[in-house]
Amino acid sequence: MRIRVLALVVALAAGCADATRSEWDEAWRDGSGEEVPERVLSTSLGPEHCGWQSAVFLFLRRGAPRTYVRDPEGLFEGQTPVPFDDDAELPADASYSGFHLGRTQLWISRKQAPRAVYVVRSRRVERWPRYEGACA
Repeated sequence: MRIRVLALVVALAAGCADATRSEWDEAWRDGSGEEVPERVLSTSLGPEHCGWQSAVFLFLRRGAPRTYVRDPEGLFEGQTPVPFDDDAELPADASYSGFHLGRTQLWISRKQAPRAVYVVRSRRVERWPRYEGACA
C-alpha cells in the first residue's frame, strides 16, 4: 500500500512540474488570437544544467532582439539593469502589446523596454528585467 501511495505522490508531483513547464512552452497569441511565431516571441524555463529552472526567459525578437527574465529566486542579481519585481506597477507609458499566453499579458513601456518589460498575470504585475548573459 505504501508503495502505491508513494507512486501516486510522485506521479502527481511530476504532473505539476509538467503543468508549470507547459504554461511557458505554449505559443503566445496576438490580439486576433493567432499564434505568434517563435521567431517573434517565445518563453521557456531556464535550463536545468545551469540550475536555472526557477527562471523563465522571454525572447522578444520584434525590433531589436531582447531577452528578459522572470527571476523569483534572484539568480541573476547584478546581471540585469533592474531586479525582477513580482509586485510592480505599470509605468504610465506602458501599453498592452496585444500578445498573451492564456490570461498572461505582455505590456511594454517604450521608456523601460531597454531595461524591462511587464507581464500581467491574474491582475498581478511583474517587471521582468532584460538579461544579456549566457549559460556556461
